[in-house]
Amino acid sequence: MSEADTKELLSREELAALLDELRAGSGAANAFPETSNGRLVPLIRLLGEFADSQSRALSTLHQRSIVLKVLDVDELAMREFTATLLPVDRVIELRLDPGGHCIYLLLGRSFLFAWLALAFGAKESTPVITVPERHFTRIEERFMRRAAAELVRHLETAWSSRSSVEIRVVDLLEPEFMPQASSKWALASFDVEGLGDLCRLRVLVDYGLYAADAEEAEAPVDDVERAGITQGIHREVLEMPVSVRVEAGFAEVALRRVAALQVGDVIPLERSDSRGLLVRIEEEPKYVAVRGAVGAQLAVQLVESL
Repeated sequence: MSEADTKELLSREELAALLDELRAGSGAANAFPETSNGRLVPLIRLLGEFADSQSRALSTLHQRSIVLKVLDVDELAMREFTATLLPVDRVIELRLDPGGHCIYLLLGRSFLFAWLALAFGAKESTPVITVPERHFTRIEERFMRRAAAELVRHLETAWSSRSSVEIRVVDLLEPEFMPQASSKWALASFDVEGLGDLCRLRVLVDYGLYAADAEEAEAPVDDVERAGITQGIHREVLEMPVSVRVEAGFAEVALRRVAALQVGDVIPLERSDSRGLLVRIEEEPKYVAVRGAVGAQLAVQLVESL
């Protein structure tokens, strides 16, 4: 399909309606993220139950609305995951018995320090603390283990709907000591609402824990379409390219100042960096994102839907 053909397929208004239809579904916090990989569906369901359980526990304990939401679940190699880590990060290693499979948790710094502040009695009106980028102290690592133990309890509860297991915290690992096995893993990303901006949790699950369900869960694209995700939409339309543009902000500058601009001058932007980068789809603002990288490639992670 040529670029000219795609522009004649849909107008901007029709594209917006199509995107809304694709995103439509349950209003629950943990409706399934879109995925064409049927084998991930049981895992997504389990992680959604875990997120709902943990959300209720944190909200009840701290008397405020705290919601964990599954953003996406993707298959990837371990080296792809470790490439996103900083040397000061610590990854929580969990072991699942029977079977001895590993699960890894990465608590985003904003999430960890906001949770730590709550544990020490911070109120909703307490000013947001500046999250340090240094190595964690011993006290902070101790709290990380405590937070991991709580997350494990809710993960075990969700897993019990599938089989009886015991999940235990094994260690805190530096990125350089993460195993570099060649097998595939499933990486689930969670947004945490109610604790400030850009709170994240990531869970890396051993492929062996969900591969057994692949045959049962795998469904051809046509079956998925009949389930309602892409009902009535031609597959060719779904493969059409659309432009995605990320911008840091904008500014209006007087013409006389534009004429005087020199290398080294600073132009203030009207979008706050603290909120993130604006992602436009076909020039329409759709998401807020944060800058990052996948290996050596520049990337952004979507953190808020507009």
